[in-house]
Amino acid sequence: MPRKPKKPCSYPGCPKLTNGRYCEEHQRQENKRYEQYQRNPATKKRYGEAWRRIKKKYVQTHPFCEQCFKNGVIVPVEEVHHIKPLS
Repeated sequence: MPRKPKKPCSYPGCPKLTNGRYCEEHQRQENKRYEQYQRNPATKKRYGEAWRRIKKKYVQTHPFCEQCFKNGVIVPVEEVHHIKPLS
């Protein structure tokens, strides 16, 4: 299957080519900056150690994507979604 050509990292002065917006190094920096300055503190508070523990236990008992599994496709879980909203 054809792929799109890689493009330069959007971080100023970075010459690396990437498939996304930023190279791996600068993606980590942007994620950290987002968490620190732009993410709502109330939302950040909900995703602490307790959520990581719950998520880890859930992934151990449900190792496949539930939506894909319903369609007969077996795909390892990448993200855990809330059935009920945390708020």
